[in-house]
Amino acid sequence: MRACTRSAGPNLTATSMRRTAIFVAVVVLVMGIHDGTRPLFAQPTGFAPQRNETTIRFADSMDFALDAEAEPGRRFEDIVLRFEIDDEDVRNRRIPEFQPGSRVQARHTEPLPRGSLHPTAEITWWWTLVDDLGATIETQRRTARYMDEQLPWQSLDGQGLRLWYHDMDLDEARDVLDMSERSFRAVDALVDLREERTIEVVAYQRQADLRRALADRGATYESRLSTLGARVAADTVVLDVGSSADDLEEVIRHELSHIVLHLHLGREWVQVPAWLDEGLAMYAEGPLGRDEQGLLDRALARDELLSARSLTAFPGDAGQVSLAYAESRDLVAFLVEEHESGAFRRMLDNLVEGETGFDEALALEFGYDPLSLYQAYRAARDLPPAVVPSGLDDGDGSRTGSTGAAADRTAAGADDDGTPACNGIGGLLGFVLMAWVGASPRRRAWYRAHQSPDRS
Repeated sequence: MRACTRSAGPNLTATSMRRTAIFVAVVVLVMGIHDGTRPLFAQPTGFAPQRNETTIRFADSMDFALDAEAEPGRRFEDIVLRFEIDDEDVRNRRIPEFQPGSRVQARHTEPLPRGSLHPTAEITWWWTLVDDLGATIETQRRTARYMDEQLPWQSLDGQGLRLWYHDMDLDEARDVLDMSERSFRAVDALVDLREERTIEVVAYQRQADLRRALADRGATYESRLSTLGARVAADTVVLDVGSSADDLEEVIRHELSHIVLHLHLGREWVQVPAWLDEGLAMYAEGPLGRDEQGLLDRALARDELLSARSLTAFPGDAGQVSLAYAESRDLVAFLVEEHESGAFRRMLDNLVEGETGFDEALALEFGYDPLSLYQAYRAARDLPPAVVPSGLDDGDGSRTGSTGAAADRTAAGADDDGTPACNGIGGLLGFVLMAWVGASPRRRAWYRAHQSPDRS
């Protein structure tokens, strides 16, 4: 039996002594003897800020505040604030105001003008501090929800939806939630959301309160038109339930259609023609109203339909907007009701993630290009083929019309690239805003407000 023995003292060979010397040299280098003062891995322990909070002033600004004290004998030299909005990939970086020292008070005010950030947005923020020895400290992440602090908000969760409401009793709130759930099921049957995601429905009681959630359209515009509903983010709708009581479910269906369609497409930059986006929303509402149906019937009887390009980007002429809505709905109805069942949804499926353009998706499922679609629609409504002026047939159906009247009505107020002339409103999130607008007498006005991100 062999016993394990251990020498009473070191027995170093020349090789082992050399290895020891090398090891000691490496340890000395790593420990930071390079400048005699600053270790590479200084990490203070037990840090907790005395204050770390934000104060929201809706449609105005958001204040961030940090009070912190360094470990004894140290001082903070650098502080950075970072924050994110919802699940965006963008991380915002700000340098707050502060005086370096052992005790610091860091402050930053982020401007948030009307419409720059949508209600229900979740803001996540944290601070990074660096002390005079190079140690970096990161605070825990905190969150705040962006809501108008002047209103007593409550919430109700439904199937795939969350309703935010104020100044409304529970039974009234449940009625609005029930309408929203019915509308969601109807729209989802047409489009298919494809993912589980909670849609936020924000119900205001007064037009003045809702407007604070929208981009400023100017006093003249807002004195003439009331916004009854709007899609303000990828998953958020705002409603004026006080002003739209008689038409509330129609308004909800219209706006949820925009939400579900764009969530289905998967990316904000995946674009579809205005006639499809707005026509689908109108189709989801139900049959046209008497005035809108009369307007469409007159246009059909006189062969004064709007051209295909006029429906790709809605006309800037307010007198043509109601017809654009009605004709867009009729065009969607033509695709859904007069073609193979399921073809419309398959066309939308082909557009997911932008891998297929709209013209290609249309051709794959229906065999149409934009011009032949317009011609087929005319034929289905007992109209003769549209005459395409020589040299102007670029395949998109622009400048068409058998009498020439409709041929001259290309997208008034649209830029050369087909985008409406009313774009250009700035903001933080960069989403496309679609609105359902009412007036007296009630009419719909269509607008898009492209918001450019402020991402420094």
